[in-house]
Amino acid sequence: MSAGVTMAFGRKIAERIARGGVLLLEGELGAGKTTFVQGLAEGLGITQRLTSPTFALMNVYPVTHTTITHLVHVDLYRLTSTDSLSELDLDHWLSDPSALLVVEWPERSASAWSNVIGKIRFSSGDNIALRELAAEGDVVDLLQ
Repeated sequence: MSAGVTMAFGRKIAERIARGGVLLLEGELGAGKTTFVQGLAEGLGITQRLTSPTFALMNVYPVTHTTITHLVHVDLYRLTSTDSLSELDLDHWLSDPSALLVVEWPERSASAWSNVIGKIRFSSGDNIALRELAAEGDVVDLLQ
């Protein structure tokens, strides 16, 4: 699937999501995780350009939504230790029911995640048009 279709899936989830929680995104580099988050952010009404927090590890965006107040975009690709993770104050966001945390590379700290509303696995071959995603958890209902 193209980048446009990947973004459309993000927008579709944003239009249908009813609560905060944690959404885990798995897949190799270039599989479409950040593109999906850009669509999600657009669907949540975020107008600023969303970029991957690869070096910062986390970016927080205020959201105007009926039940979600913040989109917390976490990218653990460059995580060097769990100490780096503790510096992000993720506990604050994990305990906030109005925060939507979207985590790229969650397997780098698999024990950190609670209140998971779903997982999306991205895969792509040599041809980006063949990009696929598979969802599990509550997020599956949002894609239908």
